Amino acid sequence: MSCSLILSQKLINENHAHLRELGVSHESLETIKAKTATYDLQTKLTGAGGGGCAVTLVPDGEHILLLPRISILLS
Repeated sequence: MSCSLILSQKLINENHAHLRELGVSHESLETIKAKTATYDLQTKLTGAGGGGCAVTLVPDGEHILLLPRISILLS
């Protein structure tokens, strides 16, 4: 795993924690974050918060295997 990927993962987690502390997260976003974390992926809210959108960092080369599984997990 590259240093830039590790740093990106750390920053995503830190950023989401700050946003959660500010009260702009939502139960649905926390559920998505918890479910993607089962695959060792980092997810954070994006946009205005309040349950709108989330972004998940998926390392290169892993999307082919992970995205179908995550799609099922989140349905």
